Amino acid sequence: MPEISFKIAGITVKLSGNCPAETLRIMEGYRVREAFPGRGAGGEVGNDRDVTDCGRSDLLCVGFEVVDRIKALDLDPVYSVRHFIEEFGTFGENFVSQDRSGDESLATLVYGDDFHDVSCSVVDVEDVGGASLESRVNVALGECFTNCLPAFGALTYHASAIAFDGSALLFAAPSGTGKSTQTALWRSCFPERVVYINDDAPVIRRKDGLFYAYGTPWAGTSGINTNVSAPVKAIIYVERGTENSVRPLDGREKFIRAMCSVREQRFPVQRQRQTQLLFEFINAVPVYSLRCDISRGAVEVVKSLLF
Repeated sequence: MPEISFKIAGITVKLSGNCPAETLRIMEGYRVREAFPGRGAGGEVGNDRDVTDCGRSDLLCVGFEVVDRIKALDLDPVYSVRHFIEEFGTFGENFVSQDRSGDESLATLVYGDDFHDVSCSVVDVEDVGGASLESRVNVALGECFTNCLPAFGALTYHASAIAFDGSALLFAAPSGTGKSTQTALWRSCFPERVVYINDDAPVIRRKDGLFYAYGTPWAGTSGINTNVSAPVKAIIYVERGTENSVRPLDGREKFIRAMCSVREQRFPVQRQRQTQLLFEFINAVPVYSLRCDISRGAVEVVKSLLF
């Protein structure tokens, strides 16, 4: 496969290797195409797809291969999660993560010391734990991207994100609580004014002094995402209730909820970067708790507060 470029959250991702066609199809909406003179960015909600060049600071190179076998490396561990049979550590000058099975590895991700280069290898074994090769490749590439983000001043946030009149709203909650239900309500109430950004894990990145939410190809089980970006208006934590009410969060409660909404970075240097960025994000954007049912009233109580 020749090198293919994608623009994701303002980061140019150059992918090379024998990536499955299904993975490329899922990422197609973020593929870079040539910009034409006079072409706009796509309306009130920004779209970065037509940008074709970038500096090193915004470039992520991913070398990908599907292989027959990977021998597990003897890592110098910096972090270990035995429950997921996943090992994290250093090997030479590189950071490494492996999905291990005994002396074999089902996938190995090797990151350069600046997290701007990744080598990703996935073993060609179908139906591992019920997951097809294509789904495991998608997970591995999403893992590459997420683990590199703090080096680019960005992070993923576990939330269902929409843009309403060009402003991003992040509805956050533990899985199954109802964050996607709330964004679906907004979409049904205002079909012409709401655009889905990402239904599970938008990327948050600062641009021109503001924090923006970006769509990415990796959007949980629903797969709902759009290649758009919008400045974040608010983060709303959803709680189930019989009446609709909103209260602001601050201090310790706000920080604890935010920490539970980001993917933990296993490598210390990335963990430090992400924690600092998260702290700056939640202190720049208002954070609320929404106790609600699944009626239009839940939409109205938030809309009346923010718009």
